[in-house]
Amino acid sequence: MNLTINPKQLRRLAFDKHLPFVDIRPCRKGTRLTTSLSHTVSVVAEGTDVTPMRLSFPDVVRAAKIGKGTFSLDKGICTAGGYTFPMKALPVGDELPRPTKVRLRMSDADITTALTRVANVMSKDETRPHLACLHVQRKDGVVAFTATGGHRLHRATFPSPGKDFVVLIPADTVRSLATMTGDLVLRADDPSATQRVLLRRGREWVLCMPVDARFPDAAPTLKAVENLPHAVTVDSSAMRATLAVMKKHATSLGVCSVRMKYRDGMRLSCTFWSDATDTEQRMTAPTIAATGAMGKAVCVAAAYLMDALPTKGDVTMRFAGELDPFLVESGSVRAVVMPRREKLD
Repeated sequence: MNLTINPKQLRRLAFDKHLPFVDIRPCRKGTRLTTSLSHTVSVVAEGTDVTPMRLSFPDVVRAAKIGKGTFSLDKGICTAGGYTFPMKALPVGDELPRPTKVRLRMSDADITTALTRVANVMSKDETRPHLACLHVQRKDGVVAFTATGGHRLHRATFPSPGKDFVVLIPADTVRSLATMTGDLVLRADDPSATQRVLLRRGREWVLCMPVDARFPDAAPTLKAVENLPHAVTVDSSAMRATLAVMKKHATSLGVCSVRMKYRDGMRLSCTFWSDATDTEQRMTAPTIAATGAMGKAVCVAAAYLMDALPTKGDVTMRFAGELDPFLVESGSVRAVVMPRREKLD
């Protein structure tokens, strides 16, 4: 067997350091490598003279690193980068059944938007499985991707004709899917997606069991912020650049809180530690060009605001009071963010 696997494919397979094995099988376009633990990841690599086998995953990683991606295996002896060492084949396991019913097709641009702008706010608390997931639902010809961590909620919507369905994709599966490229095909035999779900991008796919939980109803939250009285439109790239500087020079207490106030433009400020006075001081950034009106100043975690902003283009923020949730809108993505308590003078 001769096999070539590039570093990106190896990283996609190595989604968990405790992976026990990798299944290697020939396929129509090369050699399919599959690893499985909490979910199953499959990539297609280059290979010749391949017979179905199962190898220890640490052995495959070692061989790939020594051989700079290329290694061979013959009668239990692996050759990689001029080095030889034994590599024992394990008993071949049965392939997991894969769903065949196509529920969703999306372009690479749309699914990339959904994953980069929405999935990053999933809860990281594994004890809250109903929040540590990505909610995907098609209803009335619109597919919506929704995620929340409890203090913020992001949603992206796209036109999508077809029958209604809903699925909760676990966070570890979403992270694996985000490393892949290509159009998305989602397969699930059950429209309520309580059985296995297959997500394919290009020649790679992820197979998982959906989260068995009830996702919070996002509709009341979004409805509550649809008609906020104040709106400000600002260039997103300028806002992100200012936030990046503030996060770098903010107070050493760990969390950077940014105060936003509209005064002939958007003015951002944050606290920083002054060694000269041994106290916290306030730093105000240059005014960012903006249109609209804001009312009272609002304080927010810089990380939350950065996640809600696109990399470029105009973004509209809608406000009510200083402690009321505010809305960030850009294209197909809407983000609801909770302000932070701070003395705003």
